[in-house]
Amino acid sequence: MKESILRIRAIAVREISTSLASPAAWVFLILFLILSGLCTFVVSDILAAGQADLSGFFNWMPWLFLVLVPALGMPLWAEERRTGAFELTLSYPVTLWELTIGKYLAGMALLLTALVLTFPVPATIYYLGDPDTGAVLCGYFGALMIGSAFLAVSSFCSALTKSQTASFLLSLMFCSFLVFTGWDRISGILRDYLPSFLTDRIADLTIIPHYQAFQRGLLDTSEIVYCLSVTLLFLYCTKSALVFSSSGTGNLFSPGTLRLRKTWSSLGWLACGLIYAFLCFFCIIYTADGFRVRLDCTSDEAYSLSPLSGKAAASLPRTVSVRLYITPDSAAMSGTVKQYSERVRWLLSELAKVSKGKIKLQIIEPELDSEAEEAALLDGIRPVRTPTGDRFYFGIAISSRERDDGIAYLYPQEESLLEYQLIRKMINVTTDRKKIIGVMSEYPLLGRNPEPQRGIQAFPAWHIFREMADDYQFCEVPLEIPAIPDEIDVLLIIHPSSIGKRGQYAVDQYLLRGGKLAIFTDPRSAFTEASARKNYSMMDKVRSHLPDLFSAWGITLNPEEMAADLQYKFDHISSSGVRQTLPSALRIPKGGISAKHPLTRGLSSIWMNFTGLPLVEHPVKTLKYQTLVSTSENAKAVSVTSRQDRVFADFEQDKRDPLPLAWHISGTFPGAFPAGAPDAVSAERNPKHLTRSAKPSEVFVFADSDMLFHDACIKRTQDEFGQEMFLRRSDNMTLLQNILEHLSGNLSLADLRSRVPMNRPMEKIRALREKADVAFRNRILTLLRDYNRENQRVEAIRRTIIANPGKVRLTADQRELLDNHARKEAEFKREVKNYKNQLKKELDMFTLSARFWNIVFVPAAVALLGILWSLSRRFRWRRRS
Repeated sequence: MKESILRIRAIAVREISTSLASPAAWVFLILFLILSGLCTFVVSDILAAGQADLSGFFNWMPWLFLVLVPALGMPLWAEERRTGAFELTLSYPVTLWELTIGKYLAGMALLLTALVLTFPVPATIYYLGDPDTGAVLCGYFGALMIGSAFLAVSSFCSALTKSQTASFLLSLMFCSFLVFTGWDRISGILRDYLPSFLTDRIADLTIIPHYQAFQRGLLDTSEIVYCLSVTLLFLYCTKSALVFSSSGTGNLFSPGTLRLRKTWSSLGWLACGLIYAFLCFFCIIYTADGFRVRLDCTSDEAYSLSPLSGKAAASLPRTVSVRLYITPDSAAMSGTVKQYSERVRWLLSELAKVSKGKIKLQIIEPELDSEAEEAALLDGIRPVRTPTGDRFYFGIAISSRERDDGIAYLYPQEESLLEYQLIRKMINVTTDRKKIIGVMSEYPLLGRNPEPQRGIQAFPAWHIFREMADDYQFCEVPLEIPAIPDEIDVLLIIHPSSIGKRGQYAVDQYLLRGGKLAIFTDPRSAFTEASARKNYSMMDKVRSHLPDLFSAWGITLNPEEMAADLQYKFDHISSSGVRQTLPSALRIPKGGISAKHPLTRGLSSIWMNFTGLPLVEHPVKTLKYQTLVSTSENAKAVSVTSRQDRVFADFEQDKRDPLPLAWHISGTFPGAFPAGAPDAVSAERNPKHLTRSAKPSEVFVFADSDMLFHDACIKRTQDEFGQEMFLRRSDNMTLLQNILEHLSGNLSLADLRSRVPMNRPMEKIRALREKADVAFRNRILTLLRDYNRENQRVEAIRRTIIANPGKVRLTADQRELLDNHARKEAEFKREVKNYKNQLKKELDMFTLSARFWNIVFVPAAVALLGILWSLSRRFRWRRRS
């Protein structure tokens, strides 16, 4: 064994030395580095994505290897067979297996060198942000695995022919087969001509789905076994081809060769060996699927079962039946859905293992017109129909006793929420009593049916309440209710624009009795303004405020002011391409969200529009105040009637303390009505008037109600099958779910909802852009203020001339101002344009620098090293001679 290893090592060293002596190896390294740099920094433009991950780099590896690895492997055997050196090699005291493995390892050494030389790519990303090291290392390991498979294929093709060109083309064809056979369109074409069983086995050979697991930072034994099995399979095929060639019948096209019995005998043994190898290959990969082990290498453990999920599954009060309906062999199911279905199976199996018998898992495969299909329909699982008319099932039904719930279709786009959705629905079906959430609002946010005879129009429920309808029992509470029922666990107050003293008193007494509140007022409701376009009377309901309650809690809220923030502003690009800056439409990133509070520390984006500023200027000693959301240092209060373009133009750049936008207040609350009830009805409904809370309670205060509307929470889109789906565009819905769980006493699933993997922004790129944007704003705003002052003077003179035709005598300064105004206006526009171009150049300099180091410098350094290596070899050769 030791001697065999030494012989393999000697062969590999000889092959590496021979490769480095020829230009081909150096050209391979240089081309790989140039193409990988171009694909990463130009085509994918990894820096523009703003995320510190290497997905834009690793996505290109299969396609680069598809072209370059066949070029690397084509001379392994073809050149020796063409020159006749193969017969000389056979005379060495080595076996064909040792020759095959030695040459393969030499090629792998060059491939590994090429991957190592791409170190500037991850170095650039590490300089700009904090990428996931585990995911990066897994990505490189996966690239090496598929490179190994492609090299083994190329080695086999090189052993089949004496022509390097033919070897390259054969390798390109076989490697393309490994890449493209799993594509849905290719599989669909094959199903028209081949049995579905055979088509599925061919699709199993595709390499892309196996590589994608490595990209995510997940080491899966089945993926590793697949890559190693492909490598060993084609190395065995290489050795078999060499045995056939060394038997003296290698050239089948020589005259009379096919008439010899020896030729057919050799072909028979070769065919049997290859068939046996392929059967072993399929047995190995299918066995590996049944005994797979996963290792999550990501730093945030995005692909591991959360400890909270395990705790929740084990603490379920009773047994839960989980039925996964899936049609795995359906031709309609795309490769993406099939891959996602494997993760769903794994997650359900893990939950069942840690549940201590509480979760009973069934995997049901419905077929057309079968009892399983009827069961799926009874469980509310509807088939997904493709444009071609095919259908398949992929949904989950969850039940416990008489309660049931489920997910009709598992969207792959919602993979980050899968674990949370499963745990939430299991808890729902095992909870006998849902917590009651009262909703007090100016609008019927839970939905309202039309009543034409009474002039009542339909009002669709807000999506955020439809999403949580299975978690809580929502009920409407009138704004002027004299007393709020004690059975309401949490009171949700959203834009109470017409609430009066009676309603505020009811809320006050409910809080003092131990009730809990979440309040969303609004100084300028964008939802109401949009509704007022159809019904102008709605303009009276644009603002909402709770002055008596806020004053008692130490909160000062001016209903005439809203926040404007130049750092967290929203830049809207219209359909015509015009950019509009909205300083009061806030897109608050992680920096403006409290990392200390358990309900917000996992959030990364909050959207708020025209939000007020709840300031704590006179804190109550018995209360504790915690800021949840705040502005940046480049923010101020502006009038609610201000036009956004004027707010942007008049904004003076100076740093201030961040302004609070949301509070969590807890403790013993003082009463807002110490003198008693405001009217007789309230006094009658609240016979025991309270002036201070009997026990500690909690209130969440937000000065924006639009943050709960659809547009701030979700976006409508369609999946690949044309089904409408809703994806979360911010963490607004997650925040409300966290708050309601906290206030109602339900098990907090905040950590599960916040498990969004790979959210790692490039901090230095963002800081550079913000710095350049601030400099741009300062200069442009200065120019704009000067231009506006002069323009106002010109307009005033023109209005005076129009109002008094022929009677106005202009001074010399006024004439000069009018004469020069058009010229100064053109100069202003030109200067703004020049400054924008200068800003773009400054931002592009860093990108150009990264491109230079990765696309030009490193390949040039390798080329120089190759030249020096060649000169060194020539110098040593001359000295010896």
